[in-house]
Amino acid sequence: MRPINRYILITVTICLLFSLTACNLFGKDTTQTPTATQPTATATETLQPTATSTVTPTATPTVTPTAAPTRTPVTRLDDGDGGQNMNYWQDTVTALRVLVGEQQLPDYYLDPEAPVTEEEFDPNLLLEPLTHLHMRSGYTLDFVYWMSDLGGYPIIYAHKTTVARFESIEAFDAAYGECNIETNPASCHYSDLIETDGSQEGYFELSLVQMMGEQFYQFWHAYYNDLQIVASQERLEEIIEMNANEDFGYKLTEEQINAAREIDFTPVVVIDSDSVTVRFVYFTYWGGFYDVTVEILLTRPYQYELIEEDNVVPYDCGVLF
Repeated sequence: MRPINRYILITVTICLLFSLTACNLFGKDTTQTPTATQPTATATETLQPTATSTVTPTATPTVTPTAAPTRTPVTRLDDGDGGQNMNYWQDTVTALRVLVGEQQLPDYYLDPEAPVTEEEFDPNLLLEPLTHLHMRSGYTLDFVYWMSDLGGYPIIYAHKTTVARFESIEAFDAAYGECNIETNPASCHYSDLIETDGSQEGYFELSLVQMMGEQFYQFWHAYYNDLQIVASQERLEEIIEMNANEDFGYKLTEEQINAAREIDFTPVVVIDSDSVTVRFVYFTYWGGFYDVTVEILLTRPYQYELIEEDNVVPYDCGVLF
């Protein structure tokens, strides 16, 4: 698997694994009390399932598939008059950020004895605001939930519509192997079964869903995955204001703010005959602002390569629990 967010998370996570985090851009509440400490340069890997982790088995309830929603574009890059609608970039990011951020973790993931009283989030809804993407014909998205004593997060996978979903993380792990889309697509990254319409918007949205698609139902240490693409100066100002008004963690300094205001946040998508280059900027409370360039090879499935990742404005909120 070659998801670009896996490369990015490994390089930018700078908080210790055995610390808690309360700082997240989506406004998720926790019951922990944050304690500010000096920023640390210690690098750790993003929380991933390992053989030594204590896993709390959680059965994933069966969810009846819902009909694909009728999707209306938020805006278009092409404004219809030969120009560009520059609001498209940030409007699309915001739509996905709000969608994943408003999903509340069901109680039964924290307590296996709790009754299943609510309908789960359908990951196919991730494509609702991403109107230039679609699933490969005959496939659908599902997820299992990984939980340990360090936190929890969803793992999205794709499977044929004629094949039953996995009912638990244990069943998913048992079936996981070498990526083979035809025989076992769940062993591939889910974005391998997502296709674009060939437009600039489509390749940007493909990068976006890989960066932020699994940011729903996060618990505890999984909040380190707070990366968000910033695609407008207006969104930067919102981040600056939000950071200044928070009652925890280190604030962006005047020097950092001035440096961030010099960044060109407009994404750039260049389509060639056999590849696409996508350039964008993302922000994380545990790293700051990063200018990223990725290459998407136009194979089937697409192949991804992180070309450049420049930490243009370093910042750490310094929040530990």
